[in-house]
Amino acid sequence: MDIIAPALQVLFNGCLATGCYPKGFKHSCTVALRKPGKGGYTQPKPYRPIALLNTIGKILDAVIARRISSAVEMYGLLPGEHMGGRKGRSTEHAIHVLLERIYTAWYASGVDIASHLLLEVSSAFDNVSHPRLIHNLRKRRVDLQTLMLIDSFLEDRTTTLHVGMDTSAPFRTSTGIPQGSPLSPILYLFYNADLLEIGSRPDQNMCSSGYIDDVAILVSSRTTEEKCKRLKQVHAECEAWTKK
Repeated sequence: MDIIAPALQVLFNGCLATGCYPKGFKHSCTVALRKPGKGGYTQPKPYRPIALLNTIGKILDAVIARRISSAVEMYGLLPGEHMGGRKGRSTEHAIHVLLERIYTAWYASGVDIASHLLLEVSSAFDNVSHPRLIHNLRKRRVDLQTLMLIDSFLEDRTTTLHVGMDTSAPFRTSTGIPQGSPLSPILYLFYNADLLEIGSRPDQNMCSSGYIDDVAILVSSRTTEEKCKRLKQVHAECEAWTKK
């Protein structure tokens, strides 16, 4: 590592300065792994696609991810309710926050009923829209230089698909972010940040928390009817977000 570190430093600094992501790092080998206990494997759903990326490219991805993560915490670019993929936060933190909000609804505010709407985006990383991701990064004040680099990172990506002993020809991937990249988790937090804000309404006893692509919205009220009405309303708004 000591031998190639100076060369990598020059390369990475050049990428950061110009906003250009090297083309050689954009190709991946996508291996379709069988999910255990799914029975027949004649359909795509029982498989989990994992993108095997260029190793040096993953180091660059980690550098970019660390820079973005530092800006997120320093300038508050993301909702505080996002627990996953952030420094100093873990699954345990997410559970403790969730329990604290439930107990607060039960005892502190005098509200008797609290319910959760639990959401999970199917094939989250694979279905990321590149224009929408760039839009969200810009909206949340990510600097122009980093925006250019992420745009280059997403542009003209290719992959070959490996299923068992069969390998496809290379083809372009116009949507999605690579599952195995250190950069993908922090990018997805920007992608679905609006979804958390939909469920954060303190004036209506409604709050949300997220862990990457999992989102929980807590609604509390004095009556079941009022609670169900709010849950239906916020669920419709969440579905509108998915279509947009």
